[in-house]
Amino acid sequence: MLSVILIDDEPSIREGLKSIIDWEAHGFTICGEASNGMEGLEKICLLNPDLAIVDIKMPVMDGFQMISELRKLGNSCEYIILSAYSDFKYAQSAIDLSIGSYILKPIEQEELIEKITKVRETVLQKREAKQALDLSLSLSRSEMIQSLVLGQPMTGDCEEKMGLCGLDFPWKTYQVTLIDIENNGFDAPNLRQKIMQEVEHLLTCYEQGYVFSINQYIGLLTKKLSNCHYSRILSDLHERILKLTGLDVFISLGQPEKSLDSIKLSYQTACRLLDKKFIYGYKKIITYQQIPQKEDGRKSPLNRWDIDAVTHELYRAIDVENSEAINDQLEAIKDYFIASESDESFIKIQYSNIYTAIVSRLTNSNEALRQTLSIQQSVLTEICTKSSLQELHGYIKFVLIALSEEVARMRPADPVKKILDYVERHYSEDLKLESLAALFHYNSAYLGKLIRSKTGVQFSAYLERLRIEKAKELLEAGYKVYEVAQRTGYRYIDYFYRKFKKHVGVSPTDYKGKKSGAATPGAGGNEDGTGSEKI
Repeated sequence: MLSVILIDDEPSIREGLKSIIDWEAHGFTICGEASNGMEGLEKICLLNPDLAIVDIKMPVMDGFQMISELRKLGNSCEYIILSAYSDFKYAQSAIDLSIGSYILKPIEQEELIEKITKVRETVLQKREAKQALDLSLSLSRSEMIQSLVLGQPMTGDCEEKMGLCGLDFPWKTYQVTLIDIENNGFDAPNLRQKIMQEVEHLLTCYEQGYVFSINQYIGLLTKKLSNCHYSRILSDLHERILKLTGLDVFISLGQPEKSLDSIKLSYQTACRLLDKKFIYGYKKIITYQQIPQKEDGRKSPLNRWDIDAVTHELYRAIDVENSEAINDQLEAIKDYFIASESDESFIKIQYSNIYTAIVSRLTNSNEALRQTLSIQQSVLTEICTKSSLQELHGYIKFVLIALSEEVARMRPADPVKKILDYVERHYSEDLKLESLAALFHYNSAYLGKLIRSKTGVQFSAYLERLRIEKAKELLEAGYKVYEVAQRTGYRYIDYFYRKFKKHVGVSPTDYKGKKSGAATPGAGGNEDGTGSEKI
């Protein structure tokens, strides 16, 4: 639908023009009216109508003066002149201003319809021609910029070609932004063209650069802006494309470069960011400042990926309901994945493995937990659906904290009993009072006093006694002596022999023989504990 404004100093004429024909049926809507040339000039500049029906004789400024001023301003509105005079000098003035439609008052309905129909055809033809020209210019410009960002050599006069394409180089700086829309339907030409037009309109508003197409991306080549200004443009851009398409949009910003020859470096950075959007793209807008620099000293506490060690640390933190330790370990894992720029599939597999390994260890270590806890397929599915590392990190943290809280409900409420419960379940590990105190947020000396008051002995003695009691149970269950030593935390079997004999009075072999009802003197080693058992 085209728009028309009515400009005449006589209200009756304006009202007559409104009712003489059905404007909408002929493709027009009346967007405004004015009573003199000056008012008409202001409204045409404001409303930018396709057609103005203008009286010649008006106060303040006549119709010809108004049209002449609008021509100087570059306004492209079409005009139909109205006049009660048939003198040729008015027709000549209309010809001089390139006005082809001239109607004498009183206005005939058929003549007005004929004139506006002709104007409508003219406007639509001009629009089509302009769109074709703009598209041709845009394609040529896009191809030229594409060659620049890919670093391809250009034949002939480069400056002349850029001038013909409407590129106003040189600039002080050049910066490449890429738009990635995650949907197979994005390749549809009409949708891609709509998005490019929307982006181009935005850049025209900001007067900051050009749009081009490259591979699966839509690109922007812009001048260097302040971080605040560019942030506003990128946010506006993301919002507009999302509203237009309803699709998931990622935008990456390469670093500014100072010459046309180095534009390709900005483009390469923007491509790299989109390749790693799972790591960097939590907010859907990724900038070159987010890439860790070697010289910035950013390192993860994890020097290499060891899933067993990672799982063990998280399991320990969950087992004692230490949310701070859970968070610290997960942050270290996230930092490692960022620093190593790991692939999305690798990251998701590792998080899935961590979750399943922790649940398995928890259920294997506690019969009560085995009844209430199991690996949830919904958690594994949710891990696969996360679109960024940050989002996945937050979800895994939520899952592990929930696990820790569930485990805590199965543990003793008394703090010291809770610690001793942990020792009883982990007696085979290399437990030290200092590490235990750190795990439960105690001063080691104070924790030693608490344990002694509860057990009557020092921590080391309590742990040794616990291990020997567990060793006796395992020997009675039929385990071999070397297996019992390993299961109770003794790395050296001779040392185990000495400790066992000290507490029980006989060697592990003799104890096992007595409990099994078989006399095995000397079969398992020397009584001083330095021999070895025949197995």
